[in-house]
Amino acid sequence: MGGYYNGQPVGVPYLNGTKHNMIRSKGCFFPPFYKVGDYWTRWEGEPNNSVSLLMLKWDTSEIYNWKYECARDGWEPRRLLYRFADQLHDGRTIVPIENYVHNPLPVPDGEPYTAGGTGIKFEHDATSVKVTNELSGSEGWVTTEVTLPAGDYELRARVVSVNSIYGSPQGPIISAAVGDDTIGAAPYEGDNTIHACAFSLPRRRKVALRLHANAINGHPAASTRFDHIMCMSTAAWAELDALGLTWFDANTVSDPIYQEAS
Repeated sequence: MGGYYNGQPVGVPYLNGTKHNMIRSKGCFFPPFYKVGDYWTRWEGEPNNSVSLLMLKWDTSEIYNWKYECARDGWEPRRLLYRFADQLHDGRTIVPIENYVHNPLPVPDGEPYTAGGTGIKFEHDATSVKVTNELSGSEGWVTTEVTLPAGDYELRARVVSVNSIYGSPQGPIISAAVGDDTIGAAPYEGDNTIHACAFSLPRRRKVALRLHANAINGHPAASTRFDHIMCMSTAAWAELDALGLTWFDANTVSDPIYQEAS
């Protein structure tokens, strides 16, 4: 069942990433969590061709941390940390969290990505993009461009899967570049994993965000499938991380995941 706070329904809790019924028992009672319905999202302009915005309906200036211990037969007690706000709030007065990638899912009919070099091809399914490098011993990528003011940023993208019969990708799996200069990069760390690279801009610049499919030297063919491509300021990422969210666009907000207290 759902939880209530001050007489208002507040959603479904998660325990270690899995939905958990909020029940009173001898074991424990779980306090309330945010739910997807507690957020407003919208496109700044055309759908899948503009910045996406997320605003929380709750007043995030009054966040409380509650710790509960839960024990069941055959289980060690687990101390868990939960976060919730005390009052509903008009989300329009809260500065929105901005994802600058215009086609973040990405979808086939959204803002197009561009192949970086020869031998590179890419194809969409409904919710991801597959990048293939058909040349041997060379880097291959596709790009989407964003224009950002001066500041600190982080590109994150989920690598859904990698297919290389000659081994794991070499070099970066995602990167950011200004002109010919790479200003941030991250290596491959595994399938179904969010990869992140940070970068800083001293002034307003156009930045190429690159998704790679790097072939092993001397061998042809490698491919990588990506989804959930997001570029935000480090401050915005800190807000999203604090809310237990990993992803949003104007149509979707990820289920919140709350971590165990340290």
